[in-house]
Amino acid sequence: MAGKDDEDTCYVCKSSRYLNPEMRFLINTECYHKMCSNCVDRIFSYGPGPCPYPGCDKILRKNKFKEQLFDDIGVEKEVDCRARVMKVYNKTEQDFDSLEEYNAYLEEIEDLVFSLVNGVNVSEVEAKLEAQRAVKTEPRQPKKDIGGVPATPFTPFNGDRGANTLIALSDSLHDPLNEKLIDQKEFSASGYVPQVYYRRALFEAFMGICCFIDAEKTRPIETT
Repeated sequence: MAGKDDEDTCYVCKSSRYLNPEMRFLINTECYHKMCSNCVDRIFSYGPGPCPYPGCDKILRKNKFKEQLFDDIGVEKEVDCRARVMKVYNKTEQDFDSLEEYNAYLEEIEDLVFSLVNGVNVSEVEAKLEAQRAVKTEPRQPKKDIGGVPATPFTPFNGDRGANTLIALSDSLHDPLNEKLIDQKEFSASGYVPQVYYRRALFEAFMGICCFIDAEKTRPIETT
């Protein structure tokens, strides 16, 4: 197990935070080997190159390096792999006809994440992800009513689908409290974006306005 000194020392140049407190360590998602930002600039500024760690045959690019969010590199890798999978496997329970189908879909996601994290059948997983990206997702038709009760609750926007198209965010909209959250690794790792919060807040505040507008449009004009 690596000690504290190893964690604070660059494997490539042997510099340490003890002598340079401002040292920044970066990792590359190709192999997750850690090195200081100075070594990254020195080795990869002129183009791709092999990882300097012995036995690693990965070709690294400077623009793929990032700061490590989690102390455990295994957690870091799993979070990254899960984000990659969830970007294309993003269906919800409402997209399936039964709970069994949805559970099978979730199990497939976990299998893909496990394979990427542990390097098992990576080429097959990459092929599945690429095929999933190429699939054009068709809007799901509302479920049929059962016993006169709508299967999907009524909303002004037909099940809330397409509601975001009715809201335009201004560039001048800022909330200091929410913008500070993006600097916290707990939120940035989960993909938190302030604009998503703003959009949802506006949607929930004004989601009923279309009902009133439609009612006014259909009301007969009284003449005297």
